[in-house]
Parts: sequence; structure tokens; C-alpha cells
Amino acid sequence: MAVIQPYVSWIRTFSCTEGHELIPGVAAEHGIKAMVGIWLDDDLEHNEQEISNALQLAAQGHANLLGVGNEVLLRGDLTEDQLLGYINRVKEGAAGVPVGYVDAYFEFEEHPKVTAACDVIFANCYPFWEGCPADLALIYMK
Repeated sequence: MAVIQPYVSWIRTFSCTEGHELIPGVAAEHGIKAMVGIWLDDDLEHNEQEISNALQLAAQGHANLLGVGNEVLLRGDLTEDQLLGYINRVKEGAAGVPVGYVDAYFEFEEHPKVTAACDVIFANCYPFWEGCPADLALIYMK
């Protein structure tokens, strides 16, 4: 973190397990804010560990934004209702921390309940130029 600290003010994580849950605390020690990602998929037991660790990070003040899930609707790993349940649980457990969801931009239009449940929208856009993919994330704070 000391190496990148002069060049960044935020980092993004994608998970809160397997050591990834340590990153936001280290970032905070270097004055870097963290968008903490909670990796969700069809492994419901693992999802519980992700959420538990994310809520601990929020309680410690190491989560400036929480991203509940990453493209689970696009991949079909969870239903809209399952995702909404996770988003609402995290919002309740991490009061004061803006909570959102990460997915392809069109999923927010196709799932207005998810859009409405989010404090912040993390929309992925996938433009392709001459066969070379580029990933662009758009953030919309309500």
C-alpha cells in the first residue's frame, strides 16, 4: 500500500475471505479508502462468511462503500429475491456505510427492485474496440 498510496485515494476489493478481508485495514493505515466487495455466488454457506467479514470491516470503520455481490444476476448465481435479502441485511448491519451492487449496466434496468434497494450503483460497462475488451465501472450515488 505504501507504494501505491501517493497515486490512489481508493481501492476496490472483490471479496472478504481468503485474506482479502485484511486489505481494507491495511489501506486505512495508509489513508486509502476502500470499496469493499462481498463476493456472492451459489455457495450460500460461503456467502454467510463473506457477509460476516464485511460487517466486521464496516464496524471497524474500514469500509467506505460496500458492494454486495458482483454480477450474480448476470451469471445467474442468485435470484433477485436472494440478492435483495443480502443487500438489505448488509444495509441493516452496516448503518452509515453506503451499500450497493455491482453488475452489468443493463441488469439495473431489468431489476428495478435491486436498483431501488441500493444507496450506490456500481454499473459495469463493457465496450469493445477492435476486439480488445476494456472494463469501465460507473458509480452512481443516489
